[in-house]
Amino acid sequence: MENPGILNLSPHWLSVILPEVVLTVFALAVLIAGALLRREQHALLTRLALLGVACASYASWSLWHKSADPIQPSVTMGFDFRATLVADGYAQFFNLIFLVAAALAILMSDEFLQQDKDRLSLTGEYYALILLATVGMMIMAATNDLLVFFLGLETLSLALYILAGFARTKAFSLEAAVKYFLLGSFATGFLLYGIALLYGVTQSTNIREVAQSITTIFLTQSSDRTLLLYASIALLLIGFAFKAALVPFHQWTPDVYEGAPTPVTGFMAVGAKAAAFAAVLRVFNVAFAHQALTPHWTAAVWILAVLTMTVGNVAAIAQVSLKRMLAYSSIAHAGYLLIGVLSAKPDGSGSVLFYLTAYTFMNLGAFGWVALLSRRDSGDLTLDDCNGIAARYPIAAVGMAIFMFSLAGIPPLAGFWAKWYVFRDGVEYYMTKQDVRLLWLVIIGALNSVIAVFYYLRVVVRMYMQEPSARAAVGEPTSRLTTLASAACALAVLALGLLPGRVWEMAVRSLIR
Repeated sequence: MENPGILNLSPHWLSVILPEVVLTVFALAVLIAGALLRREQHALLTRLALLGVACASYASWSLWHKSADPIQPSVTMGFDFRATLVADGYAQFFNLIFLVAAALAILMSDEFLQQDKDRLSLTGEYYALILLATVGMMIMAATNDLLVFFLGLETLSLALYILAGFARTKAFSLEAAVKYFLLGSFATGFLLYGIALLYGVTQSTNIREVAQSITTIFLTQSSDRTLLLYASIALLLIGFAFKAALVPFHQWTPDVYEGAPTPVTGFMAVGAKAAAFAAVLRVFNVAFAHQALTPHWTAAVWILAVLTMTVGNVAAIAQVSLKRMLAYSSIAHAGYLLIGVLSAKPDGSGSVLFYLTAYTFMNLGAFGWVALLSRRDSGDLTLDDCNGIAARYPIAAVGMAIFMFSLAGIPPLAGFWAKWYVFRDGVEYYMTKQDVRLLWLVIIGALNSVIAVFYYLRVVVRMYMQEPSARAAVGEPTSRLTTLASAACALAVLALGLLPGRVWEMAVRSLIR
């Protein structure tokens, strides 16, 4: 007779969380190896971390191919594992995005770590934090339970708090870490309180059970429970808005992005945002999909989308620092993504998945070139620093131009197709549901895209059409790994722009079932 207090750890069960387990094991291995190896052997830690990412990617890719036949883990005790995490194609698609972002961040961190001897001695801790942050992202995308989602969020957040302040000798890096920690903790309180209220109303934190309980609440017309339900959704939306850097919960973003080490900024801008949208699509499109509830939270998200697109783009125009400009740019892109969230079908949105794939390469690539050419005292570039870069470093200028054109949505690059699919979904939703709000949102998004062209092309104009200024302080590109990662991002942006069909088909196949 089986012991009812022991979980049946069969291979069939373990495959559900295999990518997370593999990455956690490698994170611990990198941490231990970092304590045992000498400082000059840090290259071995880079290879070990990349090997961990490669193994986890293989596991996720294998699970994605099996996603048509959802994996059902076996359990032998009261705690049902399948109720907390799922290994569907949706989770595996996001896993691949997170793992690509982690690999690129590791490659781009080589020069940052070598700039300081004390920093180089902490290479093992640095890579372990990146891998553990990725594990947190993967849990958020695969969650089927709000408490497990919270655990994934905290795993991600704690790692990012430390990474943001990893340049310990720089005051602006420590300031970024403190700001991120204080504001992040405050937002986490909203999220946790929202989960607690939702549990009080529905007696469950399981996403699908919550959906069933909400149906019962509206059938019984319980006014008290309905009021608490709306309060819990509002608190959850505030928590998600902070993590996705939506206006007006974006105030931390420019300061933290500017102060954090550039590779960490790129990783944070891509991974944390993708994880937040993965959770939003799964929670709101499943748990809060009741027809009496949807008009209310979609109205709030519509307002957030308009504010996020507009404020992000307008504020980016006034920025002198490239990192701050890219920070506001990332805020604006979150607004475009909300169009995909609002027009998503019950099984998710392929346009959001494709957009986040393109965004990963073009945004991390842009931060990679900033890391390559930045002034060593600040890790940043100003617009004046960009003057005449094309004459001194033509290859770097070409790469940066590709990313600026793609972020602006100029064809035939990946950014154009990302916006095309999102806007197309918004128009199709309007034509199907006759919801004029989506049509107006697409129009506002298109107008904002025109505004964004100005500040993206301004960088290209300065690189190619102006002479270097007297105060320009551009560093010499020396890191082969950072150059390799940025070049790979540029090639990916070109490939996604010229041949978007394959990734689009993967995104559609990966939707929630």
